[in-house]
Formats: sequence, structure tokens, C-alpha cells
Amino acid sequence: MSVRLLTCLVLAAALSPALARAQTPPTPAPLPSAAPSMSPSIAPVPTLSSAPPPAPVLPPTPLPTAIPTVAPTTSPYGYTYQPPQTSQIGPRILEIDLTDRIIRPGLMQLRVLADPSVTSVIVRSMGRQFALPQQAAGVFTAANMVPNIPFFLRGRTLWVDIVATRQDGSQTQISLPIQLMG
Repeated sequence: MSVRLLTCLVLAAALSPALARAQTPPTPAPLPSAAPSMSPSIAPVPTLSSAPPPAPVLPPTPLPTAIPTVAPTTSPYGYTYQPPQTSQIGPRILEIDLTDRIIRPGLMQLRVLADPSVTSVIVRSMGRQFALPQQAAGVFTAANMVPNIPFFLRGRTLWVDIVATRQDGSQTQISLPIQLMG
């Protein structure tokens, strides 16, 4: 006999009583009697029953696990302005996102979310204006490097107008205060 076969037989012999105990239902304890009886015991005879068989016991349903979520990405926009929505018929600006409300030298990003009917968005301040490129329906973005701010403009607050226009020429405008820092 090989060692592997002998090991399997020993494991089977050791586990078979435990398995047999787990599979057989417990038998009720005999009722105590006044006098011990020496009569032979009679095995119970199985009888047919009109009762339906018991319903099978199902294993408990495991609790649902937590749904994995994607970690939120860091947004480059540190300042978000959502104008109050009115029941106006013209174009609507839904949200304006800026890198920061304080302009410093370095990268400046701007995003304007508008209703899909808006075809162009311009930004104007101090007599200058530029158009934001459209990325998708209602999404206009721009990113640019801000140069060093001259000393005579540092600490000043500028009003920046964001103007959304539809194809029919109707417009809406929002003005935001932006502070310049050096």
C-alpha cells in the first residue's frame, strides 16, 4: 500500500464519524421509567403521512457588499459660482468655474456651463474681451498662463463679465468680482 493511499484511508476513517454525526438527526432521549425493562426494543416502523414534507431550509442570503466607488478626482477649479436660476426664456448660464477667485501669476482655468442652446460665450473686462472655445454642447473652457501682475494693479478688484449668446442673438450676462494679486 502506498503512503498516499494509506493517508487517504486514515483521513476518511477519522472524518467519517464526524460526517455521520452531522448528517443524522439527533434522536430523542428515552423517557425514564420506574423499573428497568429487559424486553427487546422494537424499532419504529415508518408510516406514510398525509402531511406535506417540510420545506427545504435555504442557507442564509449573504448581505450585499459595499459598492466600490471611484475616488473623486481633484478638480482644477477652486471657485464655483452657480447663478440663481430664473424662469427666463433666453440663454442660461448654469455654472462658472475658475481656478481661483484671486488671480495670481501662473495657470488660470475657466469653464462656463450653459444650456445646450448657447452657441458662444465671451469674457470681457477693462475694455478687452475674448471668446471661450466650445468643448461640447453647453461647455466652454479656456486655460492660459497669467503673467506677473503690474504693481499698480495688485490688490485691485476687477469686474469680469461672462456673456452667453444663442444663435438667435439673445444674450445673458453675469458679472463676477475678481481680485488681482502679485
